[in-house]
Amino acid sequence: MNKFKIFSLALVASATAAKAQDINQAKKAIDAEQFDKAKNILKSIIKAKPSDGEANFVLGNVYLNQSVVDSAKIYYNNGLQASDKKNLNYIGLGQLDLDAKNTAAAQANFALATKDMRKKDVNEFIYIARAYMNSENPDYKNAIEV
Repeated sequence: MNKFKIFSLALVASATAAKAQDINQAKKAIDAEQFDKAKNILKSIIKAKPSDGEANFVLGNVYLNQSVVDSAKIYYNNGLQASDKKNLNYIGLGQLDLDAKNTAAAQANFALATKDMRKKDVNEFIYIARAYMNSENPDYKNAIEV
């Protein structure tokens, strides 16, 4: 029985490491501009674990970079239903608002994204600054403030 517990624990730990590795592989594929490969990896992560909000966010960003706004919005909205890191998807929706020149709605989404942050977290701020810079209407002043 004790061996069974150890094996179960090892299996859970390896599954968690594999998920993190898959997201990192997708990010590396995005950096290498292999967008189709990244989309396939991210879709498989979402299919395996629908509660992963970060995968929805990254996939939405891939579609947004390819100017497929409808698909990006779908994945951001799906990411809001996730239980893990769903707040990142508010940042994606905020960037869509910035693209539509709706600064007030964008700031409201950014506020929702940072509402439940811990003091150690900084990724949300980095993504918000990128949203300001990558928008069709870039606002570098607000990006620097963030």
